[in-house]
Amino acid sequence: MTQTGSGCISLLTCPAILGRGRGGVNQPGDLGTKVTKPSDQVHIVLNRVRSSLKLEGTMEAKYTYIANAQFHQNDRSFVEVEHAAPRLIHFSAPPEFGGEPGTWTPEHFLLAAVASCFIATFRAVAKASKLDFQGLEVSVEGALEKDDRSFRFTKLVLRPVLILCAEAERERALRLLDKSEKICLVTRSLSSEVQMESKILVEAPVAV
Repeated sequence: MTQTGSGCISLLTCPAILGRGRGGVNQPGDLGTKVTKPSDQVHIVLNRVRSSLKLEGTMEAKYTYIANAQFHQNDRSFVEVEHAAPRLIHFSAPPEFGGEPGTWTPEHFLLAAVASCFIATFRAVAKASKLDFQGLEVSVEGALEKDDRSFRFTKLVLRPVLILCAEAERERALRLLDKSEKICLVTRSLSSEVQMESKILVEAPVAV
């Protein structure tokens, strides 16, 4: 199965975060391939992906990414990223902290980063390991708590739902989900406790 689709992010709200918000991320059933091998194989796959996108060169030891956020009186805050991303994203503090309802918040940006990075990582791991699967959806719930200094995320719960093509791949797929969480660069960069509650579904591929 060839992977050609891109991921998408959706915003959910529920009492789990800040007393009310949850960040959820959906990945359409556009993924494909198999699983199991060390991180050097993942790097090889990532290099191939970059080559296919006409990004030349090998993996470097350091990369820099830039995002720009602005606020102007009588206007909404917004954030934009480099490389001509499609559009600005308006944001606010959560309503619980005096912000505007119905907009993205920094808290949701963090959860979205975790979910989207996990999906990107799993796709690379699955491709290196040759695991065939039909889709992956990841919901991320974060607990924001106040310590002796201020509020911080103390716990993140990732709930990936992976759709496989064959029951025989269930155990291997679970191992690869665990591996993806361990090497996901966003979760590795956070001090919060990270837990995973994985779910595997098996669906026969639909003939086209």
